[in-house]
Amino acid sequence: MKLYRYLTGPDDSAFCAWVTKALNHDWELYEAPTMTFNGTHVIVGQAICKTIDENYDPEMDILDVLKNNRLNWFLILYNRYISIIQPFQTFY
Repeated sequence: MKLYRYLTGPDDSAFCAWVTKALNHDWELYEAPTMTFNGTHVIVGQAICKTIDENYDPEMDILDVLKNNRLNWFLILYNRYISIIQPFQTFY
């Protein structure tokens, strides 16, 4: 089965790192990225897909499937958080 996620965030190096880490955890780009302006910042988005060894069932809860694959996402999000927070920790 293929899982689908849509990542969004500010157009910065942290977002690029987030997508790069997802790609290195067996996720694949899906279609072209998107870009918009919210009046203050440029916001980008990228759809990604991942094939897992589970058969699709219309009755299944896709959020549960994503939660079962959460470890990879936790690592990606944690690493992104650390990369954003780390420069500010030198001031404390």
